[in-house]
Amino acid sequence: MTQLATADAMSALFGSTFFGHLLVVGGVAGIMTSWNAFIIGGSRVMFAMAQSGMLPKWFGRLHPKYRTPSNAILFIGGLAVLSPLLGRPALVWFVDSGGPAIVIAYLMVAIAFLLLRKNEPAMERPYQSGRSSTVGWIALVLSIGFLIIYLPGMPAALTGPEWVIFVGWFLIGLYFFVQMSKGKYKENENEKTSDQAM
Repeated sequence: MTQLATADAMSALFGSTFFGHLLVVGGVAGIMTSWNAFIIGGSRVMFAMAQSGMLPKWFGRLHPKYRTPSNAILFIGGLAVLSPLLGRPALVWFVDSGGPAIVIAYLMVAIAFLLLRKNEPAMERPYQSGRSSTVGWIALVLSIGFLIIYLPGMPAALTGPEWVIFVGWFLIGLYFFVQMSKGKYKENENEKTSDQAM
């Protein structure tokens, strides 16, 4: 029995273990590029959310020399380094509980699409997907369908720990949403306006 069937198949195909090792190196490189993109992209998203008051201002601090969101990078980098130390089961929980969160993001995009079509029909759009809302309704139905498969008794049903992680992240997001709704966004905008005036 093998742990890396694809690498063994590559070695057998070319008659040398070098090609199996080469495939493994390519796979690791692919993981590293995804990790790198996650840290770069995620830190910028956190920075933007902090600037708009959706996250604590600590995440919106720029490095004085490099002008990068240093605190957000350190936070995400720390999570990326520490997460593997929790072991394979915990990593599976994190990945699986992130599935419905991604589908909810798709669902929100579909809802926003439909609301904009209804409330802002004359809005200038750089990209148009036809003259009707058919694409939005299809995306909405598909998103709900994908969400259903994560429910108990369904093929991709979440386990107990995965539900705990999912609900925990949802509550954290809800807390920051409430904080933003209380006027933090406006406070930050006022501060920016004052700074620009000075």
